Formats: sequence, structure tokens, C-alpha cells
Amino acid sequence: MGQSKYEPKATGANLSAWHHRHRWAYDLATHPSIVEAMKQILGDDLVLWAMHFWYKEPGNSKFIPWHQDINYWPMEPAINATAWVTLGFSIQENGCLKLIPGTHREKVEHVSVGDAKSAFAEGLSEEQVDESKAV
Repeated sequence: MGQSKYEPKATGANLSAWHHRHRWAYDLATHPSIVEAMKQILGDDLVLWAMHFWYKEPGNSKFIPWHQDINYWPMEPAINATAWVTLGFSIQENGCLKLIPGTHREKVEHVSVGDAKSAFAEGLSEEQVDESKAV
């Protein structure tokens, strides 16, 4: 694995589609353990259509609201899945990914978050989320 000349910055960094520009990113996205997990969910006919890095520098107060990814993906039929892979140390205190099992079974419309600290303009309303079920 070689060193990249591209160094992501906190603002304005292009953190999407690295699998098109960096072999190591393609190899990560198509790693057999990820592909096999996706096959269990979607079947054998797979397409890697997107890859994105989430980067949150120390002291950044932005947050990702509760949401369903499908509300951001313009595709029909909505047959897709996301594989999240942490490249760094991830603990509850630094904002690790949380999810609520079973919530993928029904698409829920999003509403305006109304919070300038939210990284997304829309997400699920508080009434739609039972955080006690989050893992």
C-alpha cells in the first residue's frame, strides 16, 4: 500500500468515490468478508455503486441525525445495503455508529431536523425513534 498524495481536510475534502482513485480503497470495498456479508443480504448479483468516508475532526460539534439511508438514495426499487467499516478507533464517546435493529423493514419519511449542528437537513423525528433499542 503506497502513500496517497491526497490528504483529506476537514472542510471541502472530496471523501466520496475513493474506490475509483485509490486501489487500496477498492480492495477494502470489495474485500471478500464484505462481499460475502452483502451476498447474504442481497444475493449474488451485486454492484458497488458508491463509497464514502465520514471524517469528523476533534472538536467538531456536528452530528448525524437518526435516519434511514434509503431516504438519500434516488433508486427504485430500493434494494441496497450499506457496509460500515471503521478505519479508526470507535467508541461511544467519540460518536460510533448506532442502529436500531429491524428498522430497515419499513421506510419512514424524513422531516426537517431544524438544527444547524446536524450534518443532514432531514432525518427522523424524535417520535419515530426509540433510542432504548439502539445498539
